[in-house]
Amino acid sequence: MKQVTYEEYQVAKSEILFDAEHRETTSPCECGCGLIMKMYISEKNGTFYEIDDGGAIEFWTDKHPSSRYYQYLQQR
Repeated sequence: MKQVTYEEYQVAKSEILFDAEHRETTSPCECGCGLIMKMYISEKNGTFYEIDDGGAIEFWTDKHPSSRYYQYLQQR
């Protein structure tokens, strides 16, 4: 899984949300691990998926299905 910067995470998210109406859904992750999955759904641009584990966000989109990882807390 590719690790990316905050800016790359924002670019991927804006690719779906820019200039499009969207709706946001939040649901438990299907893996049963207790994490929450968010989806930002745009009929015009597709869907942005993210799972936040409390220190990093794994995300992917319909346009770019390869999973990417943005770590926002330093591991000690």
